[in-house]
Amino acid sequence: MLLFLLFAAALATPNRCVATLTLPAPACALRGPITVTDAATSEPAATRAARKALGNAVRAAAAAVKAESPLVSPEVVAGCDAAVATAHVECFPDLQLAESKYCFVTLADTSCWDGEVMTLEDRGWKVFGAGRAMICKAVDDRLIAQNYADVATARARCAAACAAEAQVRCP
Repeated sequence: MLLFLLFAAALATPNRCVATLTLPAPACALRGPITVTDAATSEPAATRAARKALGNAVRAAAAAVKAESPLVSPEVVAGCDAAVATAHVECFPDLQLAESKYCFVTLADTSCWDGEVMTLEDRGWKVFGAGRAMICKAVDDRLIAQNYADVATARARCAAACAAEAQVRCP
């Protein structure tokens, strides 16, 4: 019984995971490393969350390539989803993620976002995904409201930038 309780307590420790994919990879011609951070209530859940966020960032980058160059061959990005499964994921326990956090959400790409810092208060392990979703929606809403001639291309490019580069910091 004691062993079970210790095992359950170990699983309940919130974890922060950083997933990194170095590109290009076989059948995925995207360039550069893509790194995202996510968290959850356990290491397996945090690993899944980080891989999911990385997959979203890679798919957004592939969509941006297609939007900017409609004639690009689909084979150029056909293997990008498979490459996510090979990404390096580093996780570590972070007991502070169990507490409520007041966090700042930013996106440094000034062509997509005006630099305004957004705030979010939530359970520590929830803030990474929630913060990323919040700022990416605000970026997309801003681009739609601006209604530039190439809004579809700008939306795809900024969605890729936001998925990969949005920062959530909790002092």
